[in-house]
Amino acid sequence: SQRQEGPSALQLVIRALLTRLQGLVELLAPGKKDVGVENRFYYDEVTKQWKLRGGETDQERAEAEAIRFHTSRGMCSASAPATTACDASRGASDNSFAEPPPMGGAVS
Repeated sequence: SQRQEGPSALQLVIRALLTRLQGLVELLAPGKKDVGVENRFYYDEVTKQWKLRGGETDQERAEAEAIRFHTSRGMCSASAPATTACDASRGASDNSFAEPPPMGGAVS
């Protein structure tokens, strides 16, 4: 019996198909894609705030401070507007709300 040296015909066909498939995949989906933008924020230990590397404009700084004031630091319960959210303890108490409908009766 003859022993064959090297890969068989089937191995050569499979290797050729894999090479073509790999070429198609690389063509359609290149390895590295740049997605998103570079993170330019850093934490300033002195002011204890996140800041934008490269600076912000005065308008952007004022808008950020206004949002920060109204969402965390400057708002106290007494000055918060009345709310219908789950946390009704915030804001001025307004007892003029209508009573809720009765529970447990027949559904019509």
